[in-house]
Amino acid sequence: MSTIHPKRADRNRAVARTVLGNASGWESGVLLIALAVGANLLSAFPDINRVAAGSVLCVGVLARVILLARRAEDSLEAIIATNERPEKRQAVVLFLSNAPKPEVLQRWMEDPRFRGGIQSREVLDAMDRESWRMPVEAISYHFGVALQVVVIPSSGDRGTIHLYADFAALLDRLFEGKLEPPKYCGLHQLTQRWDGASGNWKDGIDFEDARELVAALFDVFRFLMYKCEISRRDVIIDVTGGTKVGTVARAAVSLGKGQTFQYISGQNYRVCSYDVTYRRDPE
Repeated sequence: MSTIHPKRADRNRAVARTVLGNASGWESGVLLIALAVGANLLSAFPDINRVAAGSVLCVGVLARVILLARRAEDSLEAIIATNERPEKRQAVVLFLSNAPKPEVLQRWMEDPRFRGGIQSREVLDAMDRESWRMPVEAISYHFGVALQVVVIPSSGDRGTIHLYADFAALLDRLFEGKLEPPKYCGLHQLTQRWDGASGNWKDGIDFEDARELVAALFDVFRFLMYKCEISRRDVIIDVTGGTKVGTVARAAVSLGKGQTFQYISGQNYRVCSYDVTYRRDPE
């Protein structure tokens, strides 16, 4: 008979409580099914419709499932608030996508406009539709308030864990000369800065493994709250990067009580936030 290490068992229970609350067995099953359905729904739309349809479907499925999982009353109503001008937050959590071509990244690093250009619309527009524009847009929006940025890279031989150093160098250039820029670190550096992490994320995480992703996010929340002394309400999760199941899973965590997540439109680069709360459904 196999055994589970007590520390790992505690972590698993904590993760389950984070996502499922007091859900019963059948409700847990519903959650897992909904994650899969949400992933398929998101992947079924072409890119041009992904922002509009994918975001709405993701929020709708998750709100309904988490409502079942967290209900404390017989009848609750989910209230989904969409804010096209979200409040700036002290901590931003984002997922690192694949890098642009090396020649594009080199051009950015050599472009004098990029030195201290984190808030420059000219710089952001110069990034055009390259992959790293989205995380830079996410950080730029919260600049001036954000104290900490946590970047979560993917694992594997072709994972973005191998690209984090290049992304950090780009942030160095964009923050150059700025007073009190936010601190930033990769998930894989968490254990070096804080001894409270329950997992070892030195290789990044598998964006397609919802369980691993949720466990990593749980550690990130604890790091931000206990090490950085940032309240949960002041943390926002950017769900623009990553893929399929990963998007649904990290949105599920961010939809916990008092938590907000954001999505950046691929059409006009507008930042929208989503906040789900609950109230009793009047009979």
